Parts: sequence; structure tokens; C-alpha cells
Amino acid sequence: MLHSDIKRWDCLNWRQAGRILKIKIKIMPLDLATEFKITSVCRGDIDPKKYPEKFIASLSDGDMNWIASKMANAYCDCCFWIALDCMLENIMEEKGFKKL
Repeated sequence: MLHSDIKRWDCLNWRQAGRILKIKIKIMPLDLATEFKITSVCRGDIDPKKYPEKFIASLSDGDMNWIASKMANAYCDCCFWIALDCMLENIMEEKGFKKL
């Protein structure tokens, strides 16, 4: 599976994508499919200068899960692949690898 193929999935549910990747990458080592946490969101991230504290306190775990899901989709849609390339290029340079 190529990087460009994953882009075309338009950020499918990552658990589903992981199952697809594990099926398609049978000849690759299992550690290529290991997932690493990128980020999270919590009520403490919400600026009380923009949103009333009572409102923030009223957000249920379900509300926060919904927000996190939508933020993950937005991140994938707008800048995930660009940021991933930038981070990989930094590490390649540090390790002395040349870009393809």
C-alpha cells in the first residue's frame, strides 16, 4: 500500500484502516502496523475566555469523544500528510538519509 493510496481513503475510521492495512501488508513486519497516539483533547484545552466555564463543565465524555473524532477527521483532511512528511524529512536529515 502506498502513501498516496492511504491519502485517497480520506481518513477512514483508523481501526478499519488498520485492519485493511494488516490484510494488505502481510509480507511486511507486524511492527509496521503498530499505531502510535498522535494527540488528544480534554476539557482543559478549552479556553474559558471564549467559552463559559459552566458550558465547559457541562460537556459529557460523549461530547468530548465526538469533538475528538471530528478534530481527527479535520486534522487528516487538512494537514496530517504535510506534517508527517515534514517530520519524516527532519528525521531523515538527522539520520543522514537522502530524500528519494
